[in-house]
Amino acid sequence: MTAGTGLYGGKSLEVLEKSVHEEGGIFFSRYKDKKVGTGFQRVFSFVHQRQVGFEAFFQGVDESGNVSSSADIFTGLTNPDDALQMDRMRLILHVKNFVSSRIDDRWLFINIQPKAMVGRKEPDTGFFHDVLKKNGLPTSQVVVMIREHPGENEEIFRTQVKEIRDLGCLVLFDDFNGASANLDRLWQYNPDIVKLQRSAIENAVQSKKAKRMLNKLVSLIHASGALVLMEKIESEDEAFLARRVEADFCQGQYWGDHVARPVRWTPGDTPGSFQVLVERAEKRYYQDLKHNTMEMGIFSGEFQECAWSVADGVPLETAAQPLLGLDRVKRVYLLDAKGVQNEESVYSHEQKDNLDKRFKPIQQLRGATVAHRSGFQDAMRDPGKVHMSLPYRSIASLKTVTTLSVTVHVGGNLHILCCDVLWNEEAI
Repeated sequence: MTAGTGLYGGKSLEVLEKSVHEEGGIFFSRYKDKKVGTGFQRVFSFVHQRQVGFEAFFQGVDESGNVSSSADIFTGLTNPDDALQMDRMRLILHVKNFVSSRIDDRWLFINIQPKAMVGRKEPDTGFFHDVLKKNGLPTSQVVVMIREHPGENEEIFRTQVKEIRDLGCLVLFDDFNGASANLDRLWQYNPDIVKLQRSAIENAVQSKKAKRMLNKLVSLIHASGALVLMEKIESEDEAFLARRVEADFCQGQYWGDHVARPVRWTPGDTPGSFQVLVERAEKRYYQDLKHNTMEMGIFSGEFQECAWSVADGVPLETAAQPLLGLDRVKRVYLLDAKGVQNEESVYSHEQKDNLDKRFKPIQQLRGATVAHRSGFQDAMRDPGKVHMSLPYRSIASLKTVTTLSVTVHVGGNLHILCCDVLWNEEAI
């Protein structure tokens, strides 16, 4: 190293490339006793059941084979100019190692400002563009990952997103966690892909509530127009759940270790077989179908009896008692043809005595309308047939329920009889 010129003798692309070495098609540089270079993790599509890209990781390896992370490498660089040169070297090596694979129909996922460099410099989009151009990598083949940082200036973030789009690259929001700040940026900046934090899938595997929330979060991101990537998938259970909540892309140890260079993937060369997930999903589909049929069988008989009694003029409170005696039935109520509930709900005696007094302002439901609910809409669209809605959070019981509904005629007028049943938490 020449005095005063930094780690690699300068920060220009031409100078830095003089410190790039190649062995067996793998590009690397040297730093102290280490070779520093690129590792790739494969990114898969659940729909395509194959690789769609590779995420580049910076790492160092010493002569004994010990691996150092990007954070380890940058921690040892206290001189800002040295850190800048190392970061630019990182970008050069990532692009060279990807281009050398000669794969022109897969994405390169790359972070142009790793966490270790936050606060040391602005995102290096100009230099990055020069690296792509010199190595002949189309910007359309690059997914740039942007990570939010606490206290980050909004104008800097906005500029960063604009510069990446102007380059022609796809924009990925990294480590997304659904917090309010993230949600604001989701609709403001319209990322192409959103990568969820590892904790999202980790919590969802362990908690039924977290699983429902993850399902809704994925739907929310899709509603914004973005695709969803789940990272650090380590087990079949996690992979299955990621697929079940309809994440688009996935990556992680379940599909094998990092690779030194991108290679095409075929179904036989990975331990995490997509066929296993497909077969498990098909099995779960038929289990759910059987479960839903059983659910209908358990409740629909008494529900239909209740409907006939109401149509014969029996007061709802009397007609509903056998139905309310079934486990998990929360309430029974009537709607008019406009979806308005004109009488109070009927609860079992036990349920009525245990209503949470803290929510008394929303427990009186006379005058409430549920015309937007699928239970009402399905019954109106297909009268005379018992319907079961998808699960939803009920404002009446503050529980996740599914609603049985059927049309009935009371006093010559069309009504919809409804029954809320506590949802089986084993399902999403």
